[in-house]
Amino acid sequence: MNWAHVRHIPVVDRDGRLVGIVTHRDLLGASISKIPSGIAKAEQNQHVWGISIDTIMNTNVQTISPEATVQATAKVMRKKKIGCLTGGKPREARRHCYRV
Repeated sequence: MNWAHVRHIPVVDRDGRLVGIVTHRDLLGASISKIPSGIAKAEQNQHVWGISIDTIMNTNVQTISPEATVQATAKVMRKKKIGCLTGGKPREARRHCYRV
């Protein structure tokens, strides 16, 4: 899988409800900060792959109506200082993250 353009991943529960979001920055931070120092590379990789998403995801997910304008979306993102908004009602899964 090519991760070059993946920046935000919505996390849903078994019922398909949006429960969090994981950002590219969250993943990078987890891979660096959660690795014990002084261990072999193979152990580092094993440790990173064992980190649970629920320990690094942001559960304060901001949503916006899919009918919102680009201008309204940009204003919300600027005001809240966030890089992504999900489209839909809070706690409801959607396929899109909006970036402006």
